[in-house]
Amino acid sequence: MLEIVITIISLVVSYYVIPVLLVSFMFAAAVDKTGINSWLTEWLMTRKIIIGRPYVLIAVLFFGMEILTLLHGGYVALFMLWAMVVTLAEKAGMPKHNPFVVFMIPALSIIFVLAGFILPFAAAPVMYLSFYTQAMSEVFPQLQWIIWHIVVVNVYILLVLAAGKFIFRLKLDSIKDALEDYKDKQCPKMSGLQKFGLGILVSFLAVMLAPLFLPAEWAVIQLINSLGLLGVATICTIILMIYKKEDGKHLVTVEDAARGISWDVIWLLVATTPLAAA
Repeated sequence: MLEIVITIISLVVSYYVIPVLLVSFMFAAAVDKTGINSWLTEWLMTRKIIIGRPYVLIAVLFFGMEILTLLHGGYVALFMLWAMVVTLAEKAGMPKHNPFVVFMIPALSIIFVLAGFILPFAAAPVMYLSFYTQAMSEVFPQLQWIIWHIVVVNVYILLVLAAGKFIFRLKLDSIKDALEDYKDKQCPKMSGLQKFGLGILVSFLAVMLAPLFLPAEWAVIQLINSLGLLGVATICTIILMIYKKEDGKHLVTVEDAARGISWDVIWLLVATTPLAAA
């Protein structure tokens, strides 16, 4: 039994994506404790452009996923949008396993993956472009790369919206009614805790974007590059765990953050990553 446990642990930590996912899940869960996800959801639902228009709401979430991916939000941004989708479903009074969430989460995940290829200097495009350069002995034009992938991502978004409306025929009456309820409401002001959560998120995105715009020889940029998504998300999570509320209690504990881990996703990757490598 001990050998099995040791083997599983070694598999989990030996593939970089697994620790990144674990920390990203925990970071997203810790941020959710600040209430910023609920505030963002309320802010979104009070926008006039989406009142009574559930598919406009879905489009905003899809394009938001694309933009957050370009801002190097990583898995943290993906899991936060997952949480927003679940919150929207709860506000609409939908049951736990509802078609809206089942439709949205895979669609957001695919947009996340596709949008990750838009910028040719991101990690995955650099790898694939290096394969191309080695095989063809020429450099792929970066402008054409960017244009092509922007077209691919946005065409995909339009096709998924059309599929949801005309093929799957999603029943979004409860979402529509929930949006109508916000017709005459205003988004509440942010609390101090929500502002803290927003500050952590903005700081996270700023740090992740910094290497794209600042000289690589700077010591702070070298530190950020060495930390990567895993290190930066870990530091942000620790800050959230250290923070104490007005009553003197910690905002979030390790146990609270760990409850946000989707173990189904983790074990799926543990099982499939070695096969993919082979």
